[in-house]
Amino acid sequence: MREENINNENVRDLMERFMAGETTCAQEQMLYEYFRRRELPKDMEQYRTMMLWYAAGMPDDVSSVTSHRRGVMSHLRWWHYASIAASLMVLSMMCAKFIDSQSQPQEYAIYEGSYIVRDGVKITDLDIIMPEIKQAEAYVESIHHPVFSTDEMLTECVIRGIEDKQTQEMVRNVIFENKE
Repeated sequence: MREENINNENVRDLMERFMAGETTCAQEQMLYEYFRRRELPKDMEQYRTMMLWYAAGMPDDVSSVTSHRRGVMSHLRWWHYASIAASLMVLSMMCAKFIDSQSQPQEYAIYEGSYIVRDGVKITDLDIIMPEIKQAEAYVESIHHPVFSTDEMLTECVIRGIEDKQTQEMVRNVIFENKE
């Protein structure tokens, strides 16, 4: 059995042979390497400390085998947590940027780059200048649109020729009902 052939399936057979004392030195070395992996099947995890103890040359102090492993794992965990924290920070910054870009209504997008000058100071904040833009739009709207449309003006001319107020109202209603 070669090292590349040890996997989560056949390691159980090799462990049974190891426990029975039927493995070669090369197979035992492959087992030691296998148990140095970070991820093991749950049923094999119980043998990790023992196999690492054998791999370390069976020292008198078993804690040296497990404490070294914990030191490596705690170091790996620190980097793992640091990378998670950095990822979360980047994600939160991206979300904040997205939320900030969505905080202004879409109608503001056409005014991007607009500004006003107030007391000699250039103001580009759309939340501040939008009321003035709306006021200017309302002014332009009032200049370009007459109070009455052509239809309304013609209707009023026709109705003025009718003396009876009730008939005037009836004619006005009939004209505007047909218009809708």
